[in-house]
Amino acid sequence: MSDEDKISSESLRRIIDEFFNPCSLWKKKNGDYIFVNHNSKIDNKFPHLLENITKNGILVENDDYKSFIYNLKRAFDSKSTFTMNIKSPEFEHLVPYKFCFIPPNFVMVINKSKDLQRETSEERRDEDLGVRQIEERDSNRYKSDLSKRIKSAKERYKLIFNMVPDLILINDTKGNIKYANKAVMDSLGIHLEELKQMNLAQIFHRNNKEEVERKVRATRWGEAIFGLEVRLTDYQGNKRIYEVNAVPFREEGKPRQIINIARDITNRKKMEQELRESREMFETIAEQSLMTMIIIQDDEIKYRNAHFGKFAGFDPEKAKSFTFRDIVQMIHPEDRDFMLKQYQKKIQGESDVKPNYQFRAYNKEGEIIWLEIFSKTITFNNRPADFITLINITEKKKAKKQLDKAKRKYQSAYNRSNFFKDLFVHDINNIIQSIQSSSELIDLQKKDKNNEEEIFELNQIIKSQTLRAKKLIDNIQKLNKVEEANIPLKKVNLNAVLNEAINFVSESYQKDHITITVDSFSENIQILANDFLLDVFENILINGIKHNENEEIKISVRILEKRRYEKDFVRLEFADNGVGIKDENKKLIFKKSPFKYKSSSGLGLGLTLVKKILELYGGKIWVEDRVKGDPSKGSRFIIEIPKEI
Repeated sequence: MSDEDKISSESLRRIIDEFFNPCSLWKKKNGDYIFVNHNSKIDNKFPHLLENITKNGILVENDDYKSFIYNLKRAFDSKSTFTMNIKSPEFEHLVPYKFCFIPPNFVMVINKSKDLQRETSEERRDEDLGVRQIEERDSNRYKSDLSKRIKSAKERYKLIFNMVPDLILINDTKGNIKYANKAVMDSLGIHLEELKQMNLAQIFHRNNKEEVERKVRATRWGEAIFGLEVRLTDYQGNKRIYEVNAVPFREEGKPRQIINIARDITNRKKMEQELRESREMFETIAEQSLMTMIIIQDDEIKYRNAHFGKFAGFDPEKAKSFTFRDIVQMIHPEDRDFMLKQYQKKIQGESDVKPNYQFRAYNKEGEIIWLEIFSKTITFNNRPADFITLINITEKKKAKKQLDKAKRKYQSAYNRSNFFKDLFVHDINNIIQSIQSSSELIDLQKKDKNNEEEIFELNQIIKSQTLRAKKLIDNIQKLNKVEEANIPLKKVNLNAVLNEAINFVSESYQKDHITITVDSFSENIQILANDFLLDVFENILINGIKHNENEEIKISVRILEKRRYEKDFVRLEFADNGVGIKDENKKLIFKKSPFKYKSSSGLGLGLTLVKKILELYGGKIWVEDRVKGDPSKGSRFIIEIPKEI
């Protein structure tokens, strides 16, 4: 119960104590009719009545008291005052009861029976004077006592009347003010005597005058008024808004006076206006936003902005029919459980909730899209709700992926450029130095005509170094092309390409004693490759020749068919009797970084190029000892390439 309700109840309790007739006070709250109190003049039969019509102080139905209960409810519903003769089991005759409605929500029931009044007075005297029977009473003393009681009641009434913070005005049926409480005088800055010279319509704001006058006319006919909003200008010039309830008091069935109770609702109206403006601002921002905004409460979509549905390519009008369940089904299965757990944690008020994260969903076409979610718990309709903002970041994801790819590509190009530069400078310097030394020796040998054989050998060295320089440049160009472009593959006869490489190497190293043998499971092996396959075979064969100190160089090529992971491969094993490769260098020889492998080994770009080309084919290369455990006996280069189906 509010402080103002407490004041009203206490005030009425004090007032009914001043009545000589037995009376009781009732209140209506939340649809229940509640017994508040009765005065000291109540007869001894009334408690029985209360026992039969109330339970825990609340009115209940009882067929024996149907008339009493009906008229009590009627007084509340009609907000009026009337007298009815009522029959009940406690009395043998009809008893007149007066039902008086008192704003805002009270009804006073007064027993008007003269016999009962006399009986009640006698019982009261018995209580006050014990068993002594008072047969006579001095009329002057009685009148004096009655006068004191009336004066005391008026003083109490006036005190309570002026303590109430609401404005209370009493006017006649023509609107002339008869009385006003202290709150009215303080608010308007007008004394009571001056107020009594005014009409009710004069004190209200001019915008309300017509409405007030119409309501005053209505009260003349006994009509109660509730919730009328009026404007008053206080003594400081401030305009205040009040909510007025007006109820007529009847005498002999006709309205004589009207009591007006006005409550200041200025702050409430201001808050309501601010709330409306805030809501309008939110709706304007939300409807103009390019982001999707949703409010979810109790697994239901309570609000969705105009952009809802567009994040997944749906028409906004069609998306209006989407339910919370429909949205959940749009989430990618691998992200759905995580999101539902986050949602449940938020509902349960747990703290370890991620307010912002990215997830996958399906668009209208069934394609995967990326969304970013921002969520926050808000109060919606006085209850917690989840406010969600969604942004489609699919294009952003694609752009980032392309940017990362470009970064890797350009970083690779930068690293490759540095590597090529260092390697080229190192190897070309060696080549130039060799050519220069040979050239100087030729000049010296020319002086002696018997040195033709030595001059021929020096020319061969110059020729060989020139070819080496050409091959170096050629390899750099090819490796660059392999790394920068996706060269299409085609069906290639592996045997034919291998034979072409063997012929080229044999012609290039005619003076050496070279024996190359081939053992193949087939003469027509088809694989998916391109023109670079020839470079693969040439590089491996040349390495077997160049890094060989034997008078007779032997290279055997064995071609096998292998099946691995339900896929057919062609396996080539190149075994030579060269110097071999130590275990710690077996992986380094395929790397192109100058920091991990020095090109001074003489392998240059050859094996780096070979590895890169084979990876394009889906193949691979590695090196083993020709004689297991003894690198000095030569090397075995093994290649595996997927077989063309």
